[in-house]
Order: sequence, then structure tokens, then C-alpha cells
Amino acid sequence: MNRIIVKKDLLPKIKNVQNFINGIQLSRILSSLRYNLIIYEIIDKENSVTLNVKLNNFMNHAAILCEGIRNLKGLKSKLKKLKSYQKNRSEIERIFMELKNNNSFLNNILCRVRNKIVFHFDKSITNKIFEEIIDECIKEQKNVVFASGKTELVKDMAFDLADNIDINYILKFVDGKTESNEEKFKAMVQNLLKLSESFSGILDDLVTELIQGYCEVVEENSI
Repeated sequence: MNRIIVKKDLLPKIKNVQNFINGIQLSRILSSLRYNLIIYEIIDKENSVTLNVKLNNFMNHAAILCEGIRNLKGLKSKLKKLKSYQKNRSEIERIFMELKNNNSFLNNILCRVRNKIVFHFDKSITNKIFEEIIDECIKEQKNVVFASGKTELVKDMAFDLADNIDINYILKFVDGKTESNEEKFKAMVQNLLKLSESFSGILDDLVTELIQGYCEVVEENSI
């Protein structure tokens, strides 16, 4: 196995090298996105995984992507002169424009997930959507399922009411009045994956340049 290492003789001075520190910061975002995508690939192929698990994977990835893009925007002044930034400048600026646009998929869906669901558990959403669910169940004379599970194992349990509140809230902001909730959810996932792939490619280029000159690739047995 190959490793990318920082050589021992550079360690005393690298603590204050801002380019390298920015490379670490961006690699934290990139690693979070990639680990979450690995989980997505695993659960997407596993028939026994419930929709609740896929929903929460989507929510987490949406929040990470929104936060990652916000972090990159905050570092723009320190990165914009890099060759890798200039190479990806048009795509970076397009993504930043989405961040400003209240009606964009990034801002309207992903950052809303970040702000209201994953990072903050906004109580006003619980109150509002729960009331709507209760009214609908009274109308249809149905019970409200709080939680369910195929077995008593933790991995088989789902908090249905909590998940329904989250998905019902976010679906309110998805275009497509004639589409079913399932179709809307699938469209959200595909849009998320497309933006995530583009953004991850940008981060990969930036990190590679930022750590260049401070790292080298070595074989494990030569360390």
C-alpha cells in the first residue's frame, strides 16, 4: 500500500504553513463526503436496508455538502490564486451562485436540511408537521406509527414518526406537484450525488496542490 506522508524534517516548520493547513481543512470535508458515499453505495445495494436508513443517509450527506461548500466559500480569498482554483473557477462560481440563490437546489433543499434538520433539530418543524400528520390521520382514520422494527435489534428499529416529519418537511420545497413523494425523493438523491461528485472533484484538485511540496508518496515498507 502507498501512503502520502509529511517528511520528518519538515515537521518543525509545517505547523504554521497556511496552505498546508487549508489542505487539511478541505481534506476533512472531502473525507466526510467520501465516507458518506461509501455508506450510500453499501445501503443502496442491500435489499434489507429500510427507506428510513436511506433517508437519513441523504440528510447527512446534504448537510455535509452544504457545510463543505460554505467552508470553501470562506476560504476563497486564500485559494483563488491557486492553479487548481483557476482550473475549476467556472464550476466553483456556479456553485457559489447557487448558495446565494434562495430557490436553488443547494440553498433551498440541502442547506435547509443542514439548518433545520441535521444540525439543529428545529422544534418549530416538529410542531408544524406533527400537527399536519395528526390531521391527516384523523381524516383517514389511521393510527400514527411512532416506531417500528422487524426484530427487537437496534439495527432493525426505525422512528417512523420522526422520519416522516423530516421528509414531509423537506418535500414541501421540492418542485414537481404531479410527482409522488418517492419520485421527488429519488430526484433529490440524484441531484445530490451530481453536485457532490462535482464538488468532490474540485476539493481533490485543491488539496493536491495545497499539500504539494510538503508531502511525498512512499511504499509502506519504506517508511
